[in-house]
Amino acid sequence: MANNEKNFNSEDIISFLWAKRKIIMICTFLGVVGSVIFSFMITELYKSTAIVYPARTSSVSLVTQLNPDENVMNFGTEDEAEQLLQILMSRRVKSRIVGLFNLFEAYEIDTDDPHKNSKLNKMYEERFTFERTKYGSVKIEVLDEDPEKAMLMANKIVDLLDSAKNEMIQERALHQYKIVKGKYELLKKKSDFYIDTLNKLQNLGVIISDARGELYSALANSKSPVERDFIREQINVNNRYGSVYDGFKKKMDQQLEILSEMQLVYEQAETDANSKFTHKFIVELAEKADKKSYPVRWLIVVITTISVFLFTVLVLLVLNKIKELQQEQKVDA
Repeated sequence: MANNEKNFNSEDIISFLWAKRKIIMICTFLGVVGSVIFSFMITELYKSTAIVYPARTSSVSLVTQLNPDENVMNFGTEDEAEQLLQILMSRRVKSRIVGLFNLFEAYEIDTDDPHKNSKLNKMYEERFTFERTKYGSVKIEVLDEDPEKAMLMANKIVDLLDSAKNEMIQERALHQYKIVKGKYELLKKKSDFYIDTLNKLQNLGVIISDARGELYSALANSKSPVERDFIREQINVNNRYGSVYDGFKKKMDQQLEILSEMQLVYEQAETDANSKFTHKFIVELAEKADKKSYPVRWLIVVITTISVFLFTVLVLLVLNKIKELQQEQKVDA
């Protein structure tokens, strides 16, 4: 009984659709015509694609023992790829592309429009795509009406990767360099003070502690009154300033050791602040597209045709059901 009712309902629907075939065909035909016209009204866009790999390290190390994982020849990890993506999507890169290629004018956005930035952001998100591939690389895709311009913008973004990241690194590195430089200069000033003080004491005749005992041997072996007077004077000077000399000598040795370590930190900070690095390996630069990428007209026509057909059938079925319910209400009344 259930199968018979199911078959009956299926046959009933088919009979209904056959009865309404003219309406369905007309609506579907209009959908085809409309989709064809609409597809030709859509602006044709050409796509250019560039692919880059992130580099593993972004610093030139002055340390003799370098971690093998930080070698500049190594490809970057997922973290470096995600960092590149964040830079690509940053306002720093977008504002330069907008300015260099005058995208407000290209996208016909009035610069006096209070919503100009929102409109620009929407167009930018539609035309510029950045994503990490399953191989760990970063893909840059640009759509534009002009295939030459699409290629130029994609390759310019590749160039901006290094400059944008270098600017961010140097902003921090320069701040660190100024701090390290201040500490280094202070340590050097202290070291120079100890050296100058020791030189003055040495000019007075003060000598290192290991050699002071020899003054008494020299006094005993002196052969003239003048020589003995000179040695006695040297002994008196060393007795008076020897402990002071030893204190400054110890401080100077400690300061020079600290200064030597600080000098390496200072030179590393100076290198980081003034060096420009490359942060990518270029796998593939963008090329000029020889055919449009969007729209795919046949796909638009097919999808629209199927959608119109199904929508028409659905509307007809709903209207027919409403009509049946209205008739049932009249009979019950």
